[in-house]
Amino acid sequence: MRVSVGKAVVAVVALLVGLVGTPAAGAAAPADEFVFLQRAEAGSLDHLRDFSVAALGIHAHIYDPLVDMEGPDFTLAPKLATSWEVVN
Repeated sequence: MRVSVGKAVVAVVALLVGLVGTPAAGAAAPADEFVFLQRAEAGSLDHLRDFSVAALGIHAHIYDPLVDMEGPDFTLAPKLATSWEVVN
Protein backbone atom coordinates (compact mmCIF):
# COMPACT_ATOMS: atom_id res chain seq x y z
CA MET A 1 0.00 0.00 0.00
CA ARG A 2 1.34 3.35 -0.99
CA VAL A 3 0.56 6.50 1.05
CA SER A 4 1.00 9.93 -0.48
CA VAL A 5 3.21 12.49 1.23
CA GLY A 6 0.26 14.84 1.69
CA LYS A 7 -1.79 12.22 3.51
CA ALA A 8 1.18 11.28 5.68
CA VAL A 9 1.74 14.92 6.65
CA VAL A 10 -1.95 15.37 7.48
CA ALA A 11 -1.88 12.22 9.62
CA VAL A 12 1.21 13.37 11.53
CA VAL A 13 -0.21 16.86 12.10
CA ALA A 14 -3.51 15.38 13.31
CA LEU A 15 -1.64 13.10 15.69
CA LEU A 16 0.44 15.99 17.08
CA VAL A 17 -2.61 18.20 17.52
CA GLY A 18 -4.34 15.37 19.33
CA LEU A 19 -1.39 14.85 21.65
CA VAL A 20 -0.93 18.53 22.41
CA GLY A 21 -4.63 19.20 22.82
CA THR A 22 -5.15 16.35 25.29
CA PRO A 23 -4.19 17.20 28.87
CA ALA A 24 -2.22 14.55 30.73
CA ALA A 25 -3.78 12.95 33.79
CA GLY A 26 -3.34 15.24 36.78
CA ALA A 27 -1.90 18.07 34.64
CA ALA A 28 -4.53 20.64 35.56
CA ALA A 29 -3.26 23.41 37.82
CA PRO A 30 -5.11 24.07 41.07
CA ALA A 31 -7.59 26.94 40.96
CA ASP A 32 -5.41 29.10 43.24
CA GLU A 33 -2.25 28.63 41.16
CA PHE A 34 -1.17 30.79 38.22
CA VAL A 35 1.02 29.10 35.61
CA PHE A 36 3.04 31.29 33.23
CA LEU A 37 5.12 29.62 30.53
CA GLN A 38 7.68 31.17 28.21
CA ARG A 39 10.76 29.94 26.39
CA ALA A 40 13.36 32.32 27.77
CA GLU A 41 14.39 33.10 31.32
CA ALA A 42 14.55 36.62 32.70
CA GLY A 43 17.93 37.74 34.00
CA SER A 44 16.32 39.56 36.92
CA LEU A 45 12.91 40.27 38.39
CA ASP A 46 14.08 43.86 38.95
CA HIS A 47 12.33 45.78 36.20
CA LEU A 48 15.00 48.50 36.32
CA ARG A 49 17.86 46.06 35.60
CA ASP A 50 16.50 43.77 32.88
CA PHE A 51 14.88 45.11 29.71
CA SER A 52 14.92 41.86 27.73
CA VAL A 53 11.76 40.70 25.96
CA ALA A 54 11.50 37.74 28.33
CA ALA A 55 11.76 39.98 31.39
CA LEU A 56 9.25 42.51 30.05
CA GLY A 57 6.68 39.74 29.69
CA ILE A 58 7.22 38.64 33.27
CA HIS A 59 7.23 42.21 34.59
CA ALA A 60 3.90 42.87 32.88
CA HIS A 61 2.39 40.03 34.94
CA ILE A 62 3.99 41.10 38.23
CA TYR A 63 3.97 44.91 38.32
CA ASP A 64 0.90 47.10 37.85
CA PRO A 65 1.44 50.52 36.24
CA LEU A 66 0.32 53.77 37.82
CA VAL A 67 -1.42 54.87 34.62
CA ASP A 68 -2.14 53.38 31.23
CA MET A 69 -2.85 54.81 27.79
CA GLU A 70 -6.21 54.00 26.23
CA GLY A 71 -7.99 54.66 22.98
CA PRO A 72 -6.73 55.77 19.60
CA ASP A 73 -5.46 59.08 21.01
CA PHE A 74 -3.61 57.36 23.92
CA THR A 75 -5.27 59.34 26.70
CA LEU A 76 -4.03 58.60 30.20
CA ALA A 77 -6.29 56.38 32.29
CA PRO A 78 -5.82 55.48 35.95
CA LYS A 79 -4.57 52.06 37.02
CA LEU A 80 -3.00 52.17 40.51
CA ALA A 81 -2.98 55.97 40.65
CA THR A 82 -6.30 57.46 41.66
CA SER A 83 -5.41 61.03 40.65
CA TRP A 84 -2.50 63.06 39.33
CA GLU A 85 -1.71 66.59 38.22
CA VAL A 86 0.68 68.04 35.68
CA VAL A 87 3.32 70.28 37.26
CA ASN A 88 5.50 72.60 35.16
